[in-house]
Parts: sequence; structure tokens; C-alpha cells
Amino acid sequence: MAKLKQAWGVIKQNPASLLGLALAYSVLEYEFLTKPLLPYLSSSSFLSFFMAEYLKLSIWFIFLLLFLTGFLPMVLIAIDGGTIKVASFKPFITANRIFNMLALIAVWSPVFIAGSILAIGGIIWSGFTIMAFFLISGDERTGTLNAISKSISITKGYRLKIMFYLLFYSIFSFLALFTPPYLAVVIDAFVVAFLYVTLALIYRECMNKNV
Repeated sequence: MAKLKQAWGVIKQNPASLLGLALAYSVLEYEFLTKPLLPYLSSSSFLSFFMAEYLKLSIWFIFLLLFLTGFLPMVLIAIDGGTIKVASFKPFITANRIFNMLALIAVWSPVFIAGSILAIGGIIWSGFTIMAFFLISGDERTGTLNAISKSISITKGYRLKIMFYLLFYSIFSFLALFTPPYLAVVIDAFVVAFLYVTLALIYRECMNKNV
């Protein structure tokens, strides 16, 4: 749990940018993903959900892509002691970084979704490959397959820790679904900020160990 203290220290140094952007994303995520999904949680069939909410899911995906592309580089700067502002978000949204992030999501997500259907398979896959997102965020020229391959390499010895934190934050995010909407959004914003800062801290450990 030491990483939680470290993550909180980073967030306290940049609350407006990290929590503010996370909150903005959480509001959009709730409106375009969570709220449409809620009526289908009791159903075993999600096909009707995707068919009925295709447009909202598409809008949410665009938000997700832009958020990851701009937010993760800011997190890396923050954990290295740099000062970031909300205005720092936009300059990271470059065509090259968007393309590589989109390609990574296209390759990474189907395996994650398939693994998630098989209980904890998605968490296990993430434990090996989640650092690919930070590799692309740190160097926008990094290709998709190269990022995934390098993530698998540098996470040796850290995978159980990564999976623990992913599961830990996933539980909080799931429980938030059963709270009032305004509270769910606030909880999710904290989960988003803590999750990416924690993973970024582990990413730096992985990279330093392998340099």
C-alpha cells in the first residue's frame, strides 16, 4: 500500500490538473457509458446494450482516446516532480500519439475483454501489458507491438503488484456504480487519478530496473 501514499503525494502537488481532468472524464464516462449501461447490468446479454447505445459508446471511446493520449504524459511528468497545469493537456494531443494510442487500444482491448469474460483473465493480461500505454505516452514514436513486447519484458517481477492494484481499483470503481450519480462520479474521478498515478510509479520502477 506504500504506492497509495506516493500516489497521494503526487496528486496533492497537482490537484487541479490530475483530479480536475479525472473528474471531467468521469462525468463524460458516466453520461455516455455508465448511465446507459446500468439498465443492462442485471441482464446476461450485452449485445442489446451495444446495439442500443452504439452512438453513445462511440462518443465515449473518443473521450477515452483523447483522455489517455493527453493525461498519461502529464502523469509521467508529475511523478518525476514536474509541475503540470490543465492547459498542459492539449499539447500532448498530437496526431502521432493519437494514432499509436488508437492502434494500441485496438490490439490490446479485444484480448482484455475476452480475458475479462473468463473471470480474471483481463487482469492477468493487464499485468503483463498495461505498461504499453505508458511506453507510448513517454515516446509517441513507440509502435504498438513494440510497446506490448517491451511491457511484457519490463514487468517481470512486478506483475502481481500491478494486478493487485488493478483489482483493488476495479473493486472501488464497481462499488461506485451503486451510489448516487454525483457520488459515483466523484469516487470514479479519485479512482482514475489514483490508478494512473500508481501505475505510472510502478512503470518508473520497471524502467529504472531495466536500464
